[in-house]
Amino acid sequence: SIPTSSCRRFAPAPPKPGKYFPAEVIVPAAIWLASEQSNYFTGCRYVGSKWQDDLPRDAAAEAAREPAIFLPPKRDSVLAMPWEVPTT
Repeated sequence: SIPTSSCRRFAPAPPKPGKYFPAEVIVPAAIWLASEQSNYFTGCRYVGSKWQDDLPRDAAAEAAREPAIFLPPKRDSVLAMPWEVPTT
């Protein structure tokens, strides 16, 4: 165990202005991700700024999904969604 007196502590850096999206942009996608509608969707990246509130949630999620940036597994997997090209 390291004595806490020997550990240096740093104050967290303040957030940089303009670095983060406002909650109004992130919340709709976060709610969908936390819902049962997002079950079986894994390994995908969703961009809150691409979320379209005028679409049904599943369609909005598909519109906000980006293509996978990593290679598909070499074996069959039920988790194929990340490697399918987004439809919108």
